[in-house]
Amino acid sequence: MANIHKLMVADTSAVINLVSSGFATEIITSVTNEFVVPENVLSELNSGREKGHSHAAQLEILIKKSIVSIQGIEGEVQSDLERLIIGPLRKTIGDGEAATIATAVEQDGCAIIDDRKARRICNQRFPALKFCGTIDIFRHPSVRNVLGDVTLADAVFSSLIEARMDVIGHDNWVIDLIGVDRASKCTSLARSTRENAALQR
Repeated sequence: MANIHKLMVADTSAVINLVSSGFATEIITSVTNEFVVPENVLSELNSGREKGHSHAAQLEILIKKSIVSIQGIEGEVQSDLERLIIGPLRKTIGDGEAATIATAVEQDGCAIIDDRKARRICNQRFPALKFCGTIDIFRHPSVRNVLGDVTLADAVFSSLIEARMDVIGHDNWVIDLIGVDRASKCTSLARSTRENAALQR
């Protein structure tokens, strides 16, 4: 992640994870890459307003601050998107994930996607595309330098508790950062990881 100097295209779950951390502004600006969100992702977040979720409102604050920009879907991006959402269920993904991948493909960017099925399909159809998970953003050296260990631990823990962030194989890094006591409370971590953390308390 530290060696990727590309446009970052964030999926719905990535936006939710980042804003749930409480430090989205600091995290995104410390990475320095340009961050964009496809309009389909904003639409998915807006649908959560009826359920009382504030993620869309928090994203809009980032947009007003020019920290994140919204990317329209048209031309080849629309064609790629349709190929990702039309077909058998096992070979297709949701609108937000598809828009994120399609935008990253057409703009030679890096897709921030956490869904494992989307990552698998991304690998199969666009093997040259760079992608990472939200946890890779947290692990970026610049984020640690800006936030410091204590605040970074609080940010990651908040995303784990509030958004149930998938750490995608970085369980040990998370435990080392937030500690075994807090790790044992994070249901998005593997059960075996939480049980081992509980035994170490």
